[in-house]
Amino acid sequence: MLEEALDERNPLLERLKFFCIVSSNLDEFFEVRIAGLKQQIESDVVERTMDGLTASEIFKAATLRIRRMVSDQYACWQEKLVPALAKNRIRILDIADLDLPDVAPVLSGAGAASADATGDRSSASVSTTAE
Repeated sequence: MLEEALDERNPLLERLKFFCIVSSNLDEFFEVRIAGLKQQIESDVVERTMDGLTASEIFKAATLRIRRMVSDQYACWQEKLVPALAKNRIRILDIADLDLPDVAPVLSGAGAASADATGDRSSASVSTTAE
């Protein structure tokens, strides 16, 4: 998936979607597989899997591979996606750049709740406009 995010032949927002899928898959991998390995390591059961490795050996190998992958992912974000987004006038703001009183209703869902009560959806949506 990261290769798809790096592939400039793909439309930019598709590349961003692929990048997000990589992040989601990595989160799920940690929640399931790495957590399972850690439980095996903590149980002090030293059994070899079909590939001949122990849980500790798999964990060490996975850690090295994941570090390379996250480094590649970070480079993709910083060196490819953010500049491409900026070139298309799509900005990624830091939380410090936001005026939190204006954004808080959107983030908390309060804007949507108040719009549902009044029927006015204009305050519940977030729009993007080119500057």
